[in-house]
Amino acid sequence: MVLGRLLDRLRGVRTIHDPALGTLRSFGDAGVWEGAVPFAPTGEQVDLSLDARPTGPTAEQQRFPAELARRYGALLPEIERVLRAAGAEDPRELRLVVIDIPETGADTGRSELTYESSAGDLYSVQLTGWVPRVVDETE
Repeated sequence: MVLGRLLDRLRGVRTIHDPALGTLRSFGDAGVWEGAVPFAPTGEQVDLSLDARPTGPTAEQQRFPAELARRYGALLPEIERVLRAAGAEDPRELRLVVIDIPETGADTGRSELTYESSAGDLYSVQLTGWVPRVVDETE
């Protein structure tokens, strides 16, 4: 354990324990933190990715996964429609694997949900102000 922490320091990896998001790791000075949390609506662990300050996530970012979980059932029909538009044959067969948490609040920020098929294909849905839409790769 001590050796692992020492190697992380040498590689520029920072680790914090956030009360809402659990253990988060940042690699270098990029300001990107990664972690994983249980996501109640799917009953599975999902990865988190967020742009944040060097000290860690904001209070709004900390609240985002819980708010998404609360709204997920109502959002799901539109998420499935967007996934079909993105080329997914049966969105109900996909697993939510990554939640990209916006820097700003969810009502104005842009987050992204990434889903994976059993074949390993990835599909993304963008949430802008809690409205699901197809990810525009040109933005």
